[in-house]
Amino acid sequence: MEEIDYLSIIHKELVGELSDAEARRLQDWKGENEDNLATYHDTVEIWKLTSNYTPPKLEINVSRAIEDQLSRIRKESQLEEVTTAKVIKISPIQWAMRIAAVFAFVLSASFAFQFMTAGESYSSGNAIEFVQLSDGSNVWLDKNSTLTIDNSFGENNREVALQGKAFFDVARDEARPFIIDANHVDVQVLGTSFTIDANDETPVVAVKSGKVEVKAEVESKIITKGQQLEVTTTGNLTQSVIDVNNEFDWTNGDLSFKDAPLTKVFADLGNHFNVEFVYKGGVNLNECPFTSMSLLDTSLEDVLDILELTYDMNVVKKSKDRIKLSRIRCRK
Repeated sequence: MEEIDYLSIIHKELVGELSDAEARRLQDWKGENEDNLATYHDTVEIWKLTSNYTPPKLEINVSRAIEDQLSRIRKESQLEEVTTAKVIKISPIQWAMRIAAVFAFVLSASFAFQFMTAGESYSSGNAIEFVQLSDGSNVWLDKNSTLTIDNSFGENNREVALQGKAFFDVARDEARPFIIDANHVDVQVLGTSFTIDANDETPVVAVKSGKVEVKAEVESKIITKGQQLEVTTTGNLTQSVIDVNNEFDWTNGDLSFKDAPLTKVFADLGNHFNVEFVYKGGVNLNECPFTSMSLLDTSLEDVLDILELTYDMNVVKKSKDRIKLSRIRCRK
C-alpha cells in the first residue's frame, strides 16, 4: 500500500472508525521503521492541536491555501533545522504525509489559511482569508486587503500594518500590546476582538469584545463591546453604537444590515460583489438607514431590486463591475 493511504487509516483511528483489519495494518506499518512511527506520532499531535478549533465559514480558496503551505514545506525540506542538540531532517515519508496532511486540513477547515511570522506581508485578493500570527492572534482579512507584520514582531513588540479591512481576534499579552497602523490611525489592544475598516479616508473601528484604544491625529479614545469609532477627515473621532449580532457577519462571507447608512451599505455591497457604486444626487446617504436580514444567498440583482423598492431609486448597470444610482428617496 502506498504511504499516503495511511493518513486515511490514522484519521479513522482518531475518529473511532478504524476496523480490526485496518488496526492490524496500521500497527504493522508503525513497526516497520522509526520514520513510520515518528510520522504517526506527528500526525496525532497535529490532530490534537487542531481538534478543538472550529473554523469560520469563509469563502473557500483551497488551491491558494494548499500552494502556500506546500511552498513552505518545500523550503523546509531543503534545509536542515540545526539546534544545539541535534539536526532534524525531513524524510520522504514525512514529506508525503505532510503534503497529505496539508490537503486534508485545508479541505476540512473550508477556508484559506496562512500562518504569518515577522517581516511577512500578505494580500487577500478576491477572497476572505484567515491568517494566524505567531503570537496566536487570528485575523480575518477582507477581500483586497493587505496585512504586513513588523520585522521584530513577537520579540519585543506586536506591531502590524493594515491596508483595507480586517477582523482581529488578539491573543492577550499584557507585556506586549498589539498595535495596528491603519491609514494614519493607530489601534492598540491587549487582547480583544474587533474590526478595522481602513478602506477610505475615514477609517472605522468596531469592537466585538474587550476594549480598544484608537489614536487619531487630533484625539484618542477607548471603546468597548458594541461601540465603534469613525475617524473624521479632520482627525477627530465620532463614537456610535453597533449591533454586534450582525456587524461582523462579513467574516463568514455574509452580509446583513441594521439601520446602516447607505454609504456603508454601498461600500459593503461593492466589496462583497466586487462592483463599484456611483451616485450623484442631493440626498445625504449618511442619513438614509437600511435594514436587512442575511444576504448570504442573495444575488446582486435581487439586492438591487430590494434597494429600488425601498428607496424608489433608479439603477443603471453601466458594466459588470460598475453600477450607477440616481433619484434616491431617503425614508427615515
